[in-house]
This record gives sequence, structure tokens and C-alpha cells, in this order.
Amino acid sequence: FPSHDTPVDGVWRELGLAAPARRALVDHKILKVSDLKKFSLEEIADFHGIGPNALKALKRVYNLK
Repeated sequence: FPSHDTPVDGVWRELGLAAPARRALVDHKILKVSDLKKFSLEEIADFHGIGPNALKALKRVYNLK
């Protein structure tokens, strides 16, 4: 049955992150912007699946939180 709930990667999908980057964040239990504080940008940059475009988008969000 199709779910009407927001997908767990919904916030990252809205930011335009590619699937590998979304999976990397979800795999590390980063499901919303406030979860970003669990890791430094340097740590997130090392996640498998986080490329330069994803990092650029996350830096913008990181500076807003």
C-alpha cells in the first residue's frame, strides 16, 4: 500500500540532494536539519555518498541552523 507519510529523506529530497547523499544522511540517522548538529561538516563530508554538490547544499543549511 502506498504510504501517505513523508518519506524519511523528505527534507533532503526537498533540498535537491541526490539519492546517494540522502541515503548517507538517513544511514547516519540524520533525518532532519536539527540532526545535522550531531556531526561536523568535515564528518559529513566523509560519509560515503556525500559529494561536492550535496556538501554545498548542506553547508547552506548548516549555516542557517
